[in-house]
Formats: sequence, C-alpha cells, structure tokens
Amino acid sequence: YGEKLPAPVRIEYDCQAAGPPLGDQSAFWLSDPSSYASGWLFGFGSNGNSICKLMVNGEELATSPGPKVELGRRHHVIAQVLADGTAQLIVDDQMAIATKGKAPSEALYPGLWAWGNVVRFSRVRIYRG
Repeated sequence: YGEKLPAPVRIEYDCQAAGPPLGDQSAFWLSDPSSYASGWLFGFGSNGNSICKLMVNGEELATSPGPKVELGRRHHVIAQVLADGTAQLIVDDQMAIATKGKAPSEALYPGLWAWGNVVRFSRVRIYRG
C-alpha cells in the first residue's frame, strides 16, 4: 500500500496457499516495506508453517502454535494494532496472538507478506482509525 497510516490500523484479507511449500501468508506495518525489521510483522504460517508470531522491529514478541496454513483452504486474517498499543492476529475467527505494547507515534506502510511460497491474497482491506 503506497500510503503511510498511523495507529490504529487494521489489515484484513483472505489468503490461500497456491501449493506447497506452506508458509507465510502474513501482514506487516513497516517504515520500510523492504525490511521486516522496520516495524510490525504479523506472521501467519511463519517458520515453515510451524507458528504464528508477532515481531516488532525485528524482535519476536509473541508466538503461538497455530492456527496453521492448510493447503486448499481460504483463510480469513485480521492483523491490527489498536490505539492503546494492543496488537492482535486473528485467523479464521480464532485469536492467534494478542499482546500489548506501545503503538508507534509515526505512520507506517501496511501490506502483505509471503516468504518462500506462493499465496493468493484476495478481499484485502486496510482500515485506519
């Protein structure tokens, strides 16, 4: 997305693995979209589809063992940072990660992330509060 947005921000999308290997079907909110270590990365299917995770400025803040990417299944994902700094990753109506931190005062670029796999992203919606 070509415009920086301030918190609160919500990235909502559907995604589907186009084939193996299964992995990241993730969202980000970054100051530099070419560097995952420049803001917030909401990992769904991260680390070879072994975990969900939240990374902020390259530091892993929270992980969960699932849900996992399923071949052929269309997943619905919500990644958001609320005004109070609460970060949430919701996959198929399940809270995968919820943690509280400090939301940045600067506006960042929202977007989607696939790492080492092919993903079909659809119904992408980006909201700011």
